Amino acid sequence: LHEFEALLFADPGKLIFYYPDQQHRIRRLIEVADAIGNPELINGDPATAPSKRIIKELSSYAGDKAAAGPEVASQIGLEVMREKCRHFNEWLAALEVLDEA
Repeated sequence: LHEFEALLFADPGKLIFYYPDQQHRIRRLIEVADAIGNPELINGDPATAPSKRIIKELSSYAGDKAAAGPEVASQIGLEVMREKCRHFNEWLAALEVLDEA
């Protein structure tokens, strides 16, 4: 459920900020996200894990992960990720409670 790239499927269209010339390939990732609905459920097996799906469409992501991932996540924003990824939101809420203690 918590592969980092699952969070990017909260709005895979934001990959366009890092890959502006790959709009047609990013469209395929948007279609995957729309078909599955919940980004946290995209991780069905090792061959279809979120990172594998992104790399299948954007092969350079394999080498760009460390830079592209955080940049795209920043474009998506924590609010959208929390809204679309219930388990992630619950995990963050639990951490926030620890901060209050």
